[in-house]
Amino acid sequence: MSMSEIELIIQDLYDKGIETLSKPLPGDLKAACLNFRMLESNNSLEHSKFIIYDNSKIDNNHELKFEIAHEEMHLENPDTMYRLDDPYRIIKKKEYKCRRLVSRKYIPQDKLFNLIYVKKLQPYEIAEELCLTEQLVQEAYDYYSCLESWINRKAKYLEEN
Repeated sequence: MSMSEIELIIQDLYDKGIETLSKPLPGDLKAACLNFRMLESNNSLEHSKFIIYDNSKIDNNHELKFEIAHEEMHLENPDTMYRLDDPYRIIKKKEYKCRRLVSRKYIPQDKLFNLIYVKKLQPYEIAEELCLTEQLVQEAYDYYSCLESWINRKAKYLEEN
């Protein structure tokens, strides 16, 4: 019996030392990550990392994949971590950076450009093809379309076609 994509992602996280848990979360929070540092009895510093997601707030496997990927990115990039009581401005800045990193990892610029301009796919079609959320596709487009490299490539492509 083969494992589903979500099971493979969860196994990969486990292999990296990240536990995943499905538990109720407060408010509209769909997922969160925790990074604990604990002093063990032998005076060694133990790191424990967790991704917690609330299955009751997640509509499908694409959304679950996105939520897990987002939280994993926080754990991989400590400068994007924050506390829930941090100022709103700090949280927004760190969330923006994390979303940008997720976009770059899961939807490289060349791939998105080709899907939009060569294959002429709509955001929802791109999301389906990549097994991601339309939100992530839109965020990737919003980020890349402001870059000079994207603007120049688009101008060249439109000129040639």
